[in-house]
This record gives sequence, C-alpha cells and structure tokens, in this order.
Amino acid sequence: MRLNHLPSRSSATLLAAFAFTAALFAYSFRIVRVQGTSMEPTYENGQWLLVRRLNWPAPPIGHDEVIVFRLGRDTLVKRVAALPGEVPPVDDLRLVRLLRPMPHERSSWISRSLFAEMFAPVPARSLYVLGDNPPRSDDSRYFGAVPESNVIGRVVQWNPPDPPERPVIGYTPNIPSPVAPPHAREKGRKVLALAQVAHP
Repeated sequence: MRLNHLPSRSSATLLAAFAFTAALFAYSFRIVRVQGTSMEPTYENGQWLLVRRLNWPAPPIGHDEVIVFRLGRDTLVKRVAALPGEVPPVDDLRLVRLLRPMPHERSSWISRSLFAEMFAPVPARSLYVLGDNPPRSDDSRYFGAVPESNVIGRVVQWNPPDPPERPVIGYTPNIPSPVAPPHAREKGRKVLALAQVAHP
C-alpha cells in the first residue's frame, strides 16, 4: 500500500512566507563588498556591507551618510560631504590645484576657471562625495558631483563610528567673516587655515 504524503497547510504557509520575505529583502536591500582602501578605517577592504535601497519612502540623504552609487560600470562606496547648493569642502589637494604656478600668459584664464570650479556650489539633485581615506580615494575631487539618480542606497550602520575629522579650509570671498561651511562647524571639524584668495 502506497501513501502519498502531501505537504500540510502549515508547511505551505511557511514556504510562502519565506519566499515573500526573501523577495522583500531582495527588493529593499543589497549586499556589496568593499574593494580597496578608500574608506579605511571605517570600512576595510573585503568587508561586506548591507545597503538599504532608495525604493522605499525614507528621509533625504544627509551629511556624512555613507552611500553606494554607480559611476559608469563601477559601484562605489563614499561618504556624503556636501549637498545640493553647498560649496564643497576645500582640502589640501584642491587648494594646491588653485595655487600651483602657471604660465604667465594663461594664468589669469586658468585661475578664473579653477576658482569657479573650486567654489561652485554642488548642482541640483547631485551629491559631493569623499572617501574616508583621502590620499587613497578617487572621489568627487576627481569625477565631480554624483547625480542622485546614480545612488543605489545608503549603508546600514547599527553602531556607526564618528565620521573622520577632515581638515577644512575656510574661504572668504571679500566678506569680513571667515568661516567654514555651516555643517562642518556643527560637526565640530577643525579649521586649519583661512585661505584669503582674491577673486581673479
């Protein structure tokens, strides 16, 4: 005598619940692996990260959040340093580009171009991103602001470390109060120098 063991209703319900949960997780989250050292010491090379996609209602991306985004064929992990309408922080690398010697016959045009580029606000619907390990990071200092449409999601951090303290160089374009960007002051970042750069 042969008995046909049909799955019980409770087993079918559990299987359906598991399939629904797996599909919901795949829709809402993504797992990525860090490659390189640009986000050290926050994230190490080879570390796995859980990314919350932006396909659900969520607060807007803010300062110092770590995001994952597409750049061409690459998927990158960086920290948000400036939002739309803000002037990006000026670090040593960007300042050196402005102050390096130039051929006299082209110095005025080049300095105007670099000045406009360096102190231009972040475009609308874009984010200025930096790595936590600046000397080892290819970031917005090289490829510019990232369109928000390229952002895959924000990294889930249960016990996030404090963002790295970045040297900020305050800039005073013919105004008497030299200050760092407001969000930098709120985060307690240290102003190392005040670059009194006259407009070309």
